[in-house]
Order: sequence, then C-alpha cells, then structure tokens
Amino acid sequence: MYSQDGEGPNIAGTHPLENMQLNISGGFASGSPYTKFLVGSSVAAGSINGERNPSTLSSNIRLAKTFLLKDVLGDMAAASTFDIYVDVFNWMNFTSYTSVNPATGNPIDNGVTLHQQIGSFIATPYYKEGTPGITESLASGQYDTYGQRFYNANSDFDKNGVLTLAERYTSYLKYVEDVLSFKGRYQAPRQVSIGLLFRF
Repeated sequence: MYSQDGEGPNIAGTHPLENMQLNISGGFASGSPYTKFLVGSSVAAGSINGERNPSTLSSNIRLAKTFLLKDVLGDMAAASTFDIYVDVFNWMNFTSYTSVNPATGNPIDNGVTLHQQIGSFIATPYYKEGTPGITESLASGQYDTYGQRFYNANSDFDKNGVLTLAERYTSYLKYVEDVLSFKGRYQAPRQVSIGLLFRF
C-alpha cells in the first residue's frame, strides 16, 4: 500500500498520510525431512528422511513515511528525501519450534544431554594446578587430549582451586537450565526496529 505526495485525507490543509508505505509480507514453509536416530547414537531408527519437522509461518510489516526535503530546503534539495520507517518482524508473534532433535522428536531434549545424574560424572576432583603432595592433581586424567586441564574456574564455586564432583554436577544443572530457557529451535518472538534513511 502506497500513497503519493498530496494523497490521503486532508486535515487542516495537510495530508498526514501522504508519501507513506505499508508493506505486509508473510510466508509458509513446510517442515524439512529428517531421519530419526536411536537416542545417543548415529544409528538410524527409521527410513531415511522418513520424519518431518513442523511447518512454520512468518509475517513481517514495514511502515514508512517519506519527507520531501525540498519542502523544507527548497529547490536546492532537488529530489532528496528523508524516510522514517518501522519494521516489525514476526508481528503475529509466532513462537512455535521450527525443528526437532532427530532422536526424540523434541525441540529441546535429545534424550541424553538433559538426563545426566551425578553418578554419570567422574568422582575424581579436577585441580587448577598440579601439586607435588597431591598425586591425583598430577595424573593424566586431569588433562584433555589437547593438554588443557579439565578444571574450569566458572564451575569452581568456592574458588579453592579444586573442582569437586558436586560442583561439576551443580554446573551441569545450570547448563540444563540455560538450554531449557534458550530455545534455539524456536522462532524468535516479535521484534521491532526503527530506522532513518536519507536519499540524495
């Protein structure tokens, strides 16, 4: 929808809706196919591409108002314009999930990551530094394949240089909480942006 200069209702000698644009766009996408796998493995549990992700809807709006600079600056502005626009992405606020984990058919849970128990973790504490008097702090099990210590300061809640089993499990629970709140497989909620555009 577009109105040109001088168009629209006349209010007190002005046309407040002149040089305005309203664009509404939308789309529908059928879900992409995927192959179901057994939980925690790469073994197919069904036919190739035998499952399908959910369909999605999208809809966006742009409202723009164009001001002719010649109305303010005279002929020296020639055809220069100044636009103010508002974009509303996903204006109908569709927030359903767009894909799923191929093992579970769930958008968040892959059947493994969110189901660890404290017994799933190695009981040996991880040390920030090797200490000659503490044999296990010097063991090869303190390092990954790149020679970096497993110790993580962010998980060492009491900051004593020793990452205990309880601290690792607490850190894991915080990670699970973050995963559940992130919702990376879901559509982003409604977003509004405002912008300015000069044309010379």
